Amino acid sequence: MNRLSILLQLEKQKPNDDFLLFAIGLEYISVENWSKAKDYLERLREKHPDYTATYLHLGKLYEQLNENEKAKDCYENGLIITKEKNEQKNWRELNEALTNLLYD
Repeated sequence: MNRLSILLQLEKQKPNDDFLLFAIGLEYISVENWSKAKDYLERLREKHPDYTATYLHLGKLYEQLNENEKAKDCYENGLIITKEKNEQKNWRELNEALTNLLYD
């Protein structure tokens, strides 16, 4: 059984677990299943908006899909939340991603 299969089995037991949704989204990114990755990361953002790691990965995924306006919005929303939560490392990563999106 591969890691994705295991995570999907665990999701059946805990369908709204923030870490599982995040991990499944990242696994779908790793196998380049952009649609499934997007579904999981968007669901995570909707159900757990304070799970700040979502914003960087979802923003990068939007960039991958040439949805740059969505990426910009995602980064900006993540910046607000990470600032409120005083998560300096995540804030810096989101700020760098936004800067790269806007000026590269």
